[in-house]
Amino acid sequence: MKWERTHLKNIFLSGGFAQNEYLFREVTKSAAEDGIEVHRADDCWSGVVKGAILRCVGIGMDALDKAETCPRHYGICTSQEYANWRDGNMRTIADGFDGRRMVPEQLIWLIHKGDIIIPGKLIDSTFDIQCKFTRRHRELGEIVQMIVAATAMERAPSNLSRLQADQNEVVRLDIRLADIPQRHIQVQDRPDGGSPFLKATITVEIQVYKEVVFIFKCGHSVLSRHKMTL
Repeated sequence: MKWERTHLKNIFLSGGFAQNEYLFREVTKSAAEDGIEVHRADDCWSGVVKGAILRCVGIGMDALDKAETCPRHYGICTSQEYANWRDGNMRTIADGFDGRRMVPEQLIWLIHKGDIIIPGKLIDSTFDIQCKFTRRHRELGEIVQMIVAATAMERAPSNLSRLQADQNEVVRLDIRLADIPQRHIQVQDRPDGGSPFLKATITVEIQVYKEVVFIFKCGHSVLSRHKMTL
């Protein structure tokens, strides 16, 4: 061992390695050549334990923020294409644009109760919604309504009809079709040969940290934003 360019006068060893007689003897012999004394406690683990206790109570250092858990489930409400394995006997409707069999008012929980919120790092989750409309709808400045929800129920329901509004948080947000950037709109043909319709992908992003933020965007354009408490 070399102890060059040091002003050390004493070394205190603690923990498991300090209990090793060979290690203690070799460090002591090497340090003595430079006039450094090596010490260890009778109980080598006592320094480690005391340091850990001081760390936990925050003495001599800034206390760290504690990790928390999400107190509620956070999600959105949308229609989903029917899947027999998932939806069973759920009520369905026909999509007015492409005729697909859809289950209306499905709740998609993107962040769940009990998820860990790490200090300094937000929880983030996204989901894509296919928004369909006509040119006439867009020209008239019509809106599409997005629904966000939060519940403290242990088992969050899968359909809005099973979520009691007076005991949970349900918010309806209006998005103007005219605000969707033209470059993100696609023209789609109808299966029945009718007039083409328009489709755009709206991404909802949920961020959870000190508060909950719902962001609806198309590409990089933010269409709507809503905040709620944890």
